Amino acid sequence: MAEHPIFVIVTPPGWYDPSVVEFAAICKTPVRSQHSMIDIPGLDYDDLNAIAGTEPQIARAAHLLGLASASVVGMTGTPFVWTGLDAEAASSKHLLRDTLRLLAGEASDAETFVSLGSGVRTLAALAALEGELGRPLVASDTALYWAMARSLLIPLRSGAVGRLGECR
Repeated sequence: MAEHPIFVIVTPPGWYDPSVVEFAAICKTPVRSQHSMIDIPGLDYDDLNAIAGTEPQIARAAHLLGLASASVVGMTGTPFVWTGLDAEAASSKHLLRDTLRLLAGEASDAETFVSLGSGVRTLAALAALEGELGRPLVASDTALYWAMARSLLIPLRSGAVGRLGECR
């Protein structure tokens, strides 16, 4: 294994994902990071069935990255939810604040909230959201970071992934 673990974030073409920077920033120990876009010629990103059928290409990319000394490979997707919104910040603000507040009111007995991705970044707002909700929020980006850190056997900064970080 390399001196420091190497993690790679694999994304579809044309999509730079901030996970590369975010994960490295929340690790207590040094890690090396790499971003890799997969290229799937002719893929129709407007066809969800076509996107769902990309698993063989993703698995091949992960295998090749492993051969190139990657310690762990994470896969992120495209920001479908941003369609019609001006920027990532507008999308995240709307979805994280307004939608979760609505859900918290509708599901007052829920023990935990789960956000399934769609390109919404939660890391920067996680502590405030969990404080406002009064319950844990497990989001796709923070769950990915938690799982990668566990796989690499490296500690994360205290509170970095919210209450999910309290799980062993």
